[in-house]
Amino acid sequence: MVNSNAPIDGNEETPEPSEREPIFNAPLSMVMLSLLLLGLHFLFTLQSDEEKIETIIDYALFPKRFFSEIGSELGYASVVDAGIPFITHGLMHADWAHVGLNAVFALAFGTGVLKVFGVWRTLTIYVLSQFGGAVLFLAMTQILSSEAGFAIGASGAVSGLTGVVFLLMAGGTIATKQFALLSSVFVFGNIVLAIVGPALFGSLIAWEAHIGGYVVGCILASIMLKTIAET
Repeated sequence: MVNSNAPIDGNEETPEPSEREPIFNAPLSMVMLSLLLLGLHFLFTLQSDEEKIETIIDYALFPKRFFSEIGSELGYASVVDAGIPFITHGLMHADWAHVGLNAVFALAFGTGVLKVFGVWRTLTIYVLSQFGGAVLFLAMTQILSSEAGFAIGASGAVSGLTGVVFLLMAGGTIATKQFALLSSVFVFGNIVLAIVGPALFGSLIAWEAHIGGYVVGCILASIMLKTIAET
């Protein structure tokens, strides 16, 4: 606690306002991204139950719909319609806890990534990690004959940002013991979530999307770091 009546040392130099570190130093682009996730979920909560179901059917990632014949009763109307959920499922969330965690982690990890890669490279990593997570999720449902209903959430993109931060912590090189250790922790954490997730959260955890996003984020960051070093 600070005593406001305490005497002030006249010899003590007070930093100029311009030299003070801001309390909240997150980049505007990452703040806007997190607010976008929260705002879209708020709009989702305003829908009726019937509208929510229609939104999920159209924009969530449905393995059964994706692997059904285009134009069939269960499948999508067109190839374009089948491709849209690869991105839109990352803009939807199950509840406020779900979107809140993703918004916070996107802001935290995205801030660190942006300081190294800039806005457009960071957003590229974010979007392509989401896409990569979707691809692995769909592939694993077929390989494991999973009965997963659908996937929503920005966890694939956030996992990609997480992978980039871990890569930077390891000196920007994938083939290091430190990066292998950090990646092992990430994978182990997802294994635990896959096991205890249904009991804790009342739904299955799309760990495949997390792993897919993580791998894509790391690969993209590694390529970008080499490109930056050569320029």
